Amino acid sequence: MIVRYADDFVLGFSDLEDAKRVFKVLPKRFEKYGLRIHPEKTKLIDLAGTGKGEERSFDFLGFTHYLGKSRKGIKY
Repeated sequence: MIVRYADDFVLGFSDLEDAKRVFKVLPKRFEKYGLRIHPEKTKLIDLAGTGKGEERSFDFLGFTHYLGKSRKGIKY
C-alpha cells in the first residue's frame, strides 16, 4: 500500500521481510534520480508492536496514525 501527498509518502506492508528489503533498497533507488530520503522522517515501524518499547504510531499530514480495534475487536 502507498499513500502519497506532494513529496511525502507512506508505504505499508503486510510482511516484515518485504518492508525491511524495501527500507534497505529505497535510498539507493532514489539516489539514482538525484533524490534523497530525509533520515529523520524515514523509519520502519511495526504498528502491531510485537516488541516492548517499539514505536507503534506515526505522524503523517498532521495526523497521528496507529493500529486500532473496532468495538467488535476487528483490527483496522
